Amino acid sequence: MIELKKHDKYLTEIKTLYENAFSENERCEFEYLLNGRYPNFDMLAITEGNIFVGFIFVAIYKSIAYINYFAIKEELRNSGYGSKALSLVKEKYKNYTIMLSIEKPVAEIQRRRQKFYFRNDFVDVDFQLKTNDIDYQVLCHGHFYYNLMLEFFKVNFPKAQYKNI
Repeated sequence: MIELKKHDKYLTEIKTLYENAFSENERCEFEYLLNGRYPNFDMLAITEGNIFVGFIFVAIYKSIAYINYFAIKEELRNSGYGSKALSLVKEKYKNYTIMLSIEKPVAEIQRRRQKFYFRNDFVDVDFQLKTNDIDYQVLCHGHFYYNLMLEFFKVNFPKAQYKNI
């Protein structure tokens, strides 16, 4: 049975997956992520039994739960773990608007990632941001509040560029 657990016991595995799954310009220093990037966050290990499957990092801001990082171990991808983990996240944060941003889908891998989130009930909110020279598309699950989303990004990504599409 897949579960979300506190990150403490799985910190080494999470850090390794974080560094392998995300390019250098998509991530910040791991210690900074844990000790200062966001004032309120959850770093959760995704497990099946005691087996580490992946992790999810969720920044909490008012009524927003922003999935900043989400990764399943490469050898376990396309096995349903991602969808199961998102179902648990949607239950855990059912009183929040769940948001995330993905690279603007131009390559096949990015289109597959977008389709994955669409299959898991996320919708495109016609909003893009650019940070670290990467164009992102914002997706949302739950009630969408444009002004609150914009406030979240301005507070947490002050150097990013934003635009409605």
